[in-house]
Amino acid sequence: MDVNDFFINFILIADSHPGLRIELWLDEYDAQDEYKACQNGKTITRKFRPDGYGRYWHKDRLYSFFLELDRSTESSIRFEDKLNSYIEYHESGSYEKKFGVKFFRVLVVTISNKHLSNLKQIADNTGKDYFWFTTIDNIRQQKIFEPIWMKSCNTGKFSLLPV
Repeated sequence: MDVNDFFINFILIADSHPGLRIELWLDEYDAQDEYKACQNGKTITRKFRPDGYGRYWHKDRLYSFFLELDRSTESSIRFEDKLNSYIEYHESGSYEKKFGVKFFRVLVVTISNKHLSNLKQIADNTGKDYFWFTTIDNIRQQKIFEPIWMKSCNTGKFSLLPV
């Protein structure tokens, strides 16, 4: 349900922004992929399954993102495993092959600011700055493109639209 809320708000808000155009939305089934990873010296096949994937144009630049909804039902270790899966998928080259773009971002939407802080701290430890965080309330208030996003390895709040 929250994935649908995100997508509906994403479309509604995009329609009201000049220079903004949605190019693609894939649900978790269409966005999933398999990729090769190295584990203990062996190449293994792993499944990659985000909650969604989207692309949009802002002016003349294409942006893409994976959506990860965290409802605080998983342990910190499980969330860290998910982040590592995103990192591994990105670094495997499978991302560029399947989606045809280099721009990589993961939008993590969670239930509260407290939980957001905990998840962001885990993401900060990865050293990767492409994990962006906000709350479900911000999405429901149709603020997706406003500076409501906190980025891993950064302080402050950011917008999905560059200035």
